[in-house]
Amino acid sequence: MGGSLGLAAKRCNIADEVCGYARREETRIQALEMKAVDSTTDSILESIKDANIVIFCLPVLTICDFIKKSANAFAPNCIVTDVGSTKSEIMNTVSPLFQDSNAEFIGSHPIAGSDETGLAAATIDLYQDAMVVITPPKKTSNKTEELVNFWENLGSITSIMNAKQHDQIMAKTSHLPHIIAAILVDTVLNPNNNNHEPNNTASFCGGGFLDTTRIAGGSAEIWYDIVKSNKTSIIEELNTFSSVINNFQTDLENDNFEKIRTFLADNMERRKKIK
Repeated sequence: MGGSLGLAAKRCNIADEVCGYARREETRIQALEMKAVDSTTDSILESIKDANIVIFCLPVLTICDFIKKSANAFAPNCIVTDVGSTKSEIMNTVSPLFQDSNAEFIGSHPIAGSDETGLAAATIDLYQDAMVVITPPKKTSNKTEELVNFWENLGSITSIMNAKQHDQIMAKTSHLPHIIAAILVDTVLNPNNNNHEPNNTASFCGGGFLDTTRIAGGSAEIWYDIVKSNKTSIIEELNTFSSVINNFQTDLENDNFEKIRTFLADNMERRKKIK
């Protein structure tokens, strides 16, 4: 996410300088070589010095820790944002740190990316036509409009909502699918769940299984933070999902095949309506 952001910001000429922070020297060298940044540092405080906008591209709970450490070092009128996939945990933790600050924190979540991680996965057009949800603090400010302009200048589409609403929607459209994909991998490929021959089940996994479970290959560190920070909304969606599975199983057990046909047809049409 961070590498793609640097590439896009430089292509669109929306920053005089892009400075990147990374702990590992090889990451900093790679970022410079691929021209995702103009300069790098292993000091978070140095990286944010005099910045007009600071974007934390880290796992959700790490974002909170880094902003806590940096809270007193942001330049006046600086916009501080992030790319975290959940917003309530971040907003509730971080917003109080800016109550007496001239800098302002506004949450961002670009609905973009893939199961691949690291700078090698960075692409210059990741944010082009991507939806970016912006979650402002309760107090209103013209900084929100500035942040909207920033994302839209990268080619993104923006939507403003509160953090709770964001997390409820993402639990349904993003977090639940990832968990289901992981559960499916475990069900099919975990030897403890394989009660049938042959034992080399993976050899028989075709495109359907691979397409359905691709997202299960995402970073466990990132997804641990997402699940932990959006527990309540995810549980609600898992309850709904469990209900749908139970209803389907009941229809199957009762030979309600016409009802199953309708279920499959209805959801085929629903899926065709989205890209």
